[in-house]
Amino acid sequence: MRAFWRWTLIVLAAIVLAYLVATALTPTPPPAAVLESLPDRALVIAHRGGRDLRPENTVAAFEHAHALGADMLELDVQLSADDELMVIHDTTVDRTTDGSGAVRDLTRAELQVLDAGWGYVDAAGGTPWRARGVQIPTLGEVFAAVPDAAYVIELKPSDDGALAALGAPHLCRALRDAGLEARTIVGSFQAEATEAFRAECPEVAVSAATPQVLRMLVLSTLRLDGPYVPQVDAYQIPPRQGPIRVLSPAFVRAARAKNRAVQVWTLNDASEIRAAFDVGADGVITDRPDVAMEVLGLVPGDVDPGPSD
Repeated sequence: MRAFWRWTLIVLAAIVLAYLVATALTPTPPPAAVLESLPDRALVIAHRGGRDLRPENTVAAFEHAHALGADMLELDVQLSADDELMVIHDTTVDRTTDGSGAVRDLTRAELQVLDAGWGYVDAAGGTPWRARGVQIPTLGEVFAAVPDAAYVIELKPSDDGALAALGAPHLCRALRDAGLEARTIVGSFQAEATEAFRAECPEVAVSAATPQVLRMLVLSTLRLDGPYVPQVDAYQIPPRQGPIRVLSPAFVRAARAKNRAVQVWTLNDASEIRAAFDVGADGVITDRPDVAMEVLGLVPGDVDPGPSD
């Protein structure tokens, strides 16, 4: 029995060593310029434009968060039936609008007649943004509305693989046309989507997909990250995934040793935000950018209070 375990450990050690050697031979891409162009402090990233404050993923939300002083605007893109990059989180329009159906089955024109303020409910339970002309925007419309912002863009998964195949070149072209290559981080839970995008747009930062986060988590926990060469520019992670603690001093240490940013989602409570910053997070992705700014001692800008119910 002892011999069995001894050989098991030897084989496991050999596998780990071979993996680390292979990793060490992979060339390291330098961190993209976006990570160096932002303020030299922890960042406030408005999740879907700050969806607790305005209808999510709408121009109204992005303009509000930018005016408030958020450092980056986070949004989601999906393809319409006519292959337009539409800014919406869900695969269907049912939750956020007065319509129904899959985003991929509807054209841009069909999507933009829907009321994207319909699903928003404020803290008092009101629906002040209904029938205010709020639309599901195209990505280009968001860029035109807030041209001087920095962005975090998530490529949402698609069953037909179209977002990786078509979305990556569309998104690359949109960023280049808007001159936003150095002010954007692109991510996805699916590694094939970010890999397709990086092949199209190597000058734009990408964040880690789920397998890449898991790899860094295991290596940093075991303190085997020394030779590891991340092929991403940032780690956007939850503080925990079920019983597993993802955000930890070891994870932050390992990422910083590689000059990679750690940004934590989705934190809305002041104590959670403060705890993430205390561990060393470089930014928080939040539905309440106003709360995150308060934690950092930042003064919010003047903003439109919005409609009353």
